Amino acid sequence: MKSEIIPYSGFANHEKIYVAGHAFKSYKLGNVREDQRRLRNFLQMIRRYRLRPLTDMPIEVQINGSVHTVTTNSKGFFSGVFPSSGKPKGWEPYQLKLDGMDKTVEGQFLAADRHSVGVISDIDDTLIVSHATRLLKKVALMLFKNAYSRKTVPNIDEFYEKIKSLNDGKLPNDFFYVSNSEWNLFDLLHNIFYIHHLPEGIFLLNELKVGLWEPVRAGNTHSKHKINIIKFLLKFYPDKQFILLGDNGQKDMTIYSEICTSQPHRIKGVLIRILKRKGMKQYHAFEERISGLNIPVGYLSE
Repeated sequence: MKSEIIPYSGFANHEKIYVAGHAFKSYKLGNVREDQRRLRNFLQMIRRYRLRPLTDMPIEVQINGSVHTVTTNSKGFFSGVFPSSGKPKGWEPYQLKLDGMDKTVEGQFLAADRHSVGVISDIDDTLIVSHATRLLKKVALMLFKNAYSRKTVPNIDEFYEKIKSLNDGKLPNDFFYVSNSEWNLFDLLHNIFYIHHLPEGIFLLNELKVGLWEPVRAGNTHSKHKINIIKFLLKFYPDKQFILLGDNGQKDMTIYSEICTSQPHRIKGVLIRILKRKGMKQYHAFEERISGLNIPVGYLSE
């Protein structure tokens, strides 16, 4: 059986580079087609949750002319932070190789400007229609839709115009997509973003799940994943300010109010997508919680 490494886009500051990925015993998900039938969508989703990780496997990382070694964990995930030259800006390549194999796999990392504004965004129901709080609709989307048939949220262009208004009329270059969706869905999300022309960025997803019922059961549970990743990004880029994007469907406003309260000077603005009528009450409560912090707040309703 053919073992495979799946590299994820990493990111760098002027001192360090962060890269991550997964190693699997096989990764036969196949390419998505626009005319793909529902049965094929269903089978692809089943395969995503039957992935078999390579555990305790050394991975060679070749980056900026240096070679490093990381080891996969029990879910086949690996990550590492390595020295940066501090010179390049934009997207730069790195290579990965399984221990004992000749073939290398190329990934990329974003060497972000240390002072420019970045965007930290949720994905589900903030950018992509996911019905994260409606179990049956969520499961139907997961099982029977693909990257072509999945939809972005209504009026998404207005969201990007509001982002520009918080950044001197320009769309930031650095997007970080922080989601409680699991790494099983990486190929689906990557294809959705590409097909629907959403800004390229860094995916920072939740740990791999085994079996379709695990993400369904975990769907509405509170996770520290999102707030921990946001704190990590703020520490990794100590000179950057960020715009936060989210929705009122789950815990985004709770998480963002904690971030805004603890580090108000780091947040350039917050934008919330309102999913349902009671969402305005939640939004105004959030607005009240961070009032006095001099952080612009806006919303986009359905």
